[in-house]
Amino acid sequence: EKVSGPFKREFQRIGGGLLSLGLCFEGDPKSYSSDLTKAIIHSGQTYSEVALLYEEQPKNDLIPFIDGIKEYVGLLSAFPDIVQVHKGAVGKVQECEKQAEEGKIGDQEVADVKARANAVSAVALGKTRPIPKTYSD
Repeated sequence: EKVSGPFKREFQRIGGGLLSLGLCFEGDPKSYSSDLTKAIIHSGQTYSEVALLYEEQPKNDLIPFIDGIKEYVGLLSAFPDIVQVHKGAVGKVQECEKQAEEGKIGDQEVADVKARANAVSAVALGKTRPIPKTYSD
């Protein structure tokens, strides 16, 4: 509304002015002015139609854009939690590697923890990197 409003009003004003001018010229009985009168009236109608297009246009591009921005706002609000989970997974891997060096846990357990941490990393990176439009269609 804020974006399209001024343009819509201006086009309506110009269209209304041209329509009024055309109606004034219709009162002239001379035949040579009839084509000019029709052209002015048509121009006024065209400007009025353009004003309606400005009114309808946000439904086509502004509203979907705002919806996309809202999705990113939601993602950004969850981003600290995503980073915290990833940080915890990396910390757990380091802790397990340290315990493996001390001989407290086996190599298989460390490999399992690393595999789960890699899965967490992949999910975290997947949430922070949007899928390109060409692959999502």
